[in-house]
Amino acid sequence: MTQEFPKPGEEIYGFTFLRGGSISMLGAETAEFIHKDSGAQLFYIQNDDRELGFSILFRTPQTDEADSCHILEHLVLCSCPKYPSRDIFFDMDSKSYASFMNGITDNTYTCYPVCSQSEEQLIRLADVFLSCMEEPDALKEPFFFLREGLRLELEDPEGPLSLHGTVFNEDWGHLTDLEENADSFTAQALYPNETASRLLGRAHLHYREVSWEKVREVFSSIPTVSLCSTGR
Repeated sequence: MTQEFPKPGEEIYGFTFLRGGSISMLGAETAEFIHKDSGAQLFYIQNDDRELGFSILFRTPQTDEADSCHILEHLVLCSCPKYPSRDIFFDMDSKSYASFMNGITDNTYTCYPVCSQSEEQLIRLADVFLSCMEEPDALKEPFFFLREGLRLELEDPEGPLSLHGTVFNEDWGHLTDLEENADSFTAQALYPNETASRLLGRAHLHYREVSWEKVREVFSSIPTVSLCSTGR
């Protein structure tokens, strides 16, 4: 059912309506809002798609090649005071009606999209994302960093130390991806020492620079959050 948008300048739940628009290829009407207190931007898409979606996006420009932003993406969705968990991302994935859910980090931004055909479920999932973004437990408890970022393991008393971590292991996978390596080296050649040259997947080459403190610095420097919501 089509929902009537407010008039420019009107407020709803702390958001001020800026302007309306449309996306013809989606058969959708759009609305842009801004949150008065935080400066967060909200882009709402309304059409007759049964699939409801929500995504929170924030700017995380890569300041180095230690994959701090990628590690932060994982740490945010581990646990928070409102939703304490060992790993809230997989709790949501296995205990909800989500039809799609992910965390995505590029060299300039991080986003968390989630979809469901249940409005009630979508609102609850969105609340988990936002609560974790506001106060992630992983920035107070280093255990999560050791699991998701980087840690040393000793499998045998006489054996060698080995490096492990979810993001670190994902980065190892980039070594066998020719396309991603081509993108990375091309970006470095075209944009030396610029943000655009610092692509993901290189923590294995800069593991000495990977640290919990650096990830916390990235979180503290995140600027204004942008929100995107799609629905009927």
